[in-house]
Amino acid sequence: MAADPKYLHEYENPAVVGINREPSRAAFLPCPDRESALRCGFLESPWKISLNGRWRFKLVSNPS
Repeated sequence: MAADPKYLHEYENPAVVGINREPSRAAFLPCPDRESALRCGFLESPWKISLNGRWRFKLVSNPS
C-alpha cells in the first residue's frame, strides 16, 4: 500500500487496518477422543481454561 501524502503517520490513515499483523486463524483445542470431539464444543473441553474472573494484581514501581 502506497503512503497517502495527506496522512503524516500511518496510524492516522483510516485505510490502514493492520501493520506487521499476523493473519487471523481458527482456535484449536484438543478433545480426549473422537466421540467427544464430535459432540462437545469449544467451551466444553476439559483443557480449556477461562481467564474471566477476579485477578490479584499489584503494581510496583520497581520489581525486585
